[in-house]
Amino acid sequence: MNSMEEFFESQGRFANLSNNEQICRVGWFIHRIKGHDRFSPRAITDEFRSIHIAPPQASVYLQRLANRKPPLILQDKRGYFLEGRERKRLDDILLPNANTAAVSKLLSGLVDQIKDGPERVFLEEAIRCYRVAAFRASIVMTWNLAYDHLRRWIISDPARLQDFNAGSRKRFSKSPKTEVVKFDDFDDYKESEFIDACGSGKVFSKNLEHMLREKLKRRNMAAHPSTISILQPQADDVITDLVKNVLVGLK
Repeated sequence: MNSMEEFFESQGRFANLSNNEQICRVGWFIHRIKGHDRFSPRAITDEFRSIHIAPPQASVYLQRLANRKPPLILQDKRGYFLEGRERKRLDDILLPNANTAAVSKLLSGLVDQIKDGPERVFLEEAIRCYRVAAFRASIVMTWNLAYDHLRRWIISDPARLQDFNAGSRKRFSKSPKTEVVKFDDFDDYKESEFIDACGSGKVFSKNLEHMLREKLKRRNMAAHPSTISILQPQADDVITDLVKNVLVGLK
């Protein structure tokens, strides 16, 4: 999340907040997202105008916030900055939104790279799940998308398909699996068995193999009823790893 527009969209009720709260949140954006340790009234005003919202009188509100007991904003010769406790309060509120927006943007950016078909349907569903905080569902859908992509990636290249089938014969010599000739033949493999065959055939790197095993465990945890909570950081980890290392990394 790099722009004020994305920051604004990540907060459904920003326009209904008090002017004081809006000023503090924009100050937080300048600190945390833009990486500036100080801001001026003009900087606050410019951020409001960038999203076509009439700005409060920033110079007036900043001074009021600095004069409060205790102050929410501090001032020195270099400009204004959020008081430490106020910054921490806003971290607790806004950092999860920032992370959600970043991962949502990462997923959304793939839509134009994927042709109409099963992969695009799965991706759009994963985005919708993540945006409404349905983190279990977003993990399951992103795994489904990545797994579908992996199988299509293998069958699209004769050398990779040959390596997969060789790995399958080696791994399942006592209970042979179907030799994959067409896409539907993958249905004879459980997901863990698919990874086993890929590993034995050295279809992809050991690091990717380990990552896929880990994400499959997380998918299984999310897909089956349990008392274990699935929170946003877990979804972030699964989604970003699978998107970057499978959907983008394997062409």
